[in-house]
Amino acid sequence: MNPCVMNTMRRLLAKYGNPAAKTLDVGSYDLATAENWGFSGCLRELFTGEYVGLDIQPGPNVDLVVKDPEVWREVPDNSFDQVVSVCCLEHCRAPWQVINECYRVLKPDGLTIHIAPWRWREHRYPEDCWRILPDGMRYLLGEWAGFEVLEVARACREETGELVYGVGRKPET
Repeated sequence: MNPCVMNTMRRLLAKYGNPAAKTLDVGSYDLATAENWGFSGCLRELFTGEYVGLDIQPGPNVDLVVKDPEVWREVPDNSFDQVVSVCCLEHCRAPWQVINECYRVLKPDGLTIHIAPWRWREHRYPEDCWRILPDGMRYLLGEWAGFEVLEVARACREETGELVYGVGRKPET
């Protein structure tokens, strides 16, 4: 995985999260390993607690395959302490529904962290549908889904592109 992406996730976990918490990684398929890029592209190494990698197809770093990418019937309500995703939302046809599912599967007071490109080349794995800017991330997490928005900002400015991250907490009630 891109070192800047991993460093951003490390920083956000250190500030807001808990590496020992029960964590769901949405879009966990490790493409770098699958395509033998010479490095791993997964977040699993950042967590010490129960970690579940969710994706739409089986493969490296995938523990749970869901039939519907926008409605995860296989995942019970309020079952995770944290939900994270890296470079996943841009591949979702309905990222707003994915954010709703993150909210649904999080326990009250649970944390969600999303990192997505806003300026990046097209990369179809299997589709490339969206680019999300800070205002869009803030809206998706806060007004749309109901998370308390803790932080939204741009990150990882590089020659190849730029990322946006968002951190939200599910209210206790």
